[in-house]
Order: sequence, then C-alpha cells, then structure tokens
Amino acid sequence: MALEFSRTLGVRHDPSFSTTIFRNGQLWVQVGYVTHPDTFISDHFSYLSVDPEKGVLMEIPFPTERGGVGSIFEVSPNALFVEAGGHLLRYRFSEKAWDEIPAPLEGASQMVWSGDRLFISRQDGLIAVQPDSKTVQVLVSSRRRPPVNDIDSQWPSGTLIYPLSGGKLGALPGDKCLTFDPATQAWKTRSLPSRGTNSSYAIRGGYTSLTGAQWLIGGVYTRQYFVGFWNDDGPFQSLLMQKVRTYSPL
Repeated sequence: MALEFSRTLGVRHDPSFSTTIFRNGQLWVQVGYVTHPDTFISDHFSYLSVDPEKGVLMEIPFPTERGGVGSIFEVSPNALFVEAGGHLLRYRFSEKAWDEIPAPLEGASQMVWSGDRLFISRQDGLIAVQPDSKTVQVLVSSRRRPPVNDIDSQWPSGTLIYPLSGGKLGALPGDKCLTFDPATQAWKTRSLPSRGTNSSYAIRGGYTSLTGAQWLIGGVYTRQYFVGFWNDDGPFQSLLMQKVRTYSPL
C-alpha cells in the first residue's frame, strides 16, 4: 500500500520509514515520501497500521497543507495523534478526518496514551490532554516559581514516560522511577540505590512495561544486573545477573 501511494504521488525515491511504535496489537510506522525532483527531503508523509501477520491494514496520509511533521506520534483506540510544527493534530478513525487540539507542544519529545488521556513530555515538564474536551492540564513544569509539587524540580530534559496499567503513567528522570495516578493526582517517587553490594551502580539503560520499569545497571566489577521497579510499594528486584568475561593480555 505504501508503494502504491508512492506511485500515485509520482515519487522518484523509495518510501523512507522512520518512527515505529506498537499499539493495540499493531505496528504503526511513520513514512516519508520525496515528490520534488530536486531534493532528497521528504515532503509528503503518511502513517501505516501494520498487522504482524496480515501486513498493512491502513494508510493515513498527512494533510500536506499542514507542512512537515515531527518525529513523535501516538495512537489511542480511537485516534492517531501527530505533532507538526508545534501543533497537535488528531485523526479520528471513525470520522476519517483531521482536526487540531490546542496544546503547547514546543519542546515536546514524547507522547503516551494512558487511560483516557494523552500525556506529552516536554523539555520543561509534562502536560495531559483530554482529546474529547480538548482540555490541557500542566502536571509538571520546571519553570514554575514557586514549584507546585516536588516533581517540578525533578524533571530534566529528555525524561522518558511510559504507560502503566490502570491508566497510570510512569516516568524515568535520571536515576528515579516516578508514578503518576490521574485518579488521585498523586506522584510516587522511588530512587535507584546509589550503592550496593557491588559498590557504586552505573546505569546502562532503562526499559519499560505496563507493570513498571527495568534498569540495566553495572558495578565497578565485571558484573551487570537487570533490576525491576514494580508499580507497587515492594522493593526493587534483581531479575538477571551477568558476569562479563575479561581477557588477560598475551
């Protein structure tokens, strides 16, 4: 289908596939097409819904009059959300139509759908958008003086957010694991221990799931650990340990 759309536009290059996410049992892919004969920059975009077994199910062209799109998008059970030029656009599957939701997307780095709202991580904080009412709530802002909550001062640029079960939201700013509950508007903060049985920890990478966050960490010795933070009050757990093989010089 993507190649058919490409031929319809008169594209002289193969489609360029970029951001890919997995939502509701399907892969969603952002595709760019080059239509101008004197450039290699994509000037038409679309979004593919791909079933891992059946192939492409749907292709949604982005309206060219709205200009270029950003690299972030999200999918709910009812709609596709796209960032374009600092604006939030929505494609509703039932109406097969685009509309705009007023929301401050400057500095946006990630979108996550959880529960009944769209969470958007920005360089300076976090906002929540309820698409049906088109209301926007500022949950975190590092620019607020004085801070409204403890999280305002704990939100660095590039904070990773992820959906949790029950409509909650998780966030990973640095070496902390945060959980936000929209029902109570409360935050829970958990910190990765700075020291352990293997001396100082060094964080190698963070991973997420609907039940919590997982960290790959290492020590000053030749061991790496995969630890989990769960969405409850229990302690973090060591899931796997790998001893890194070292070699002596000849």
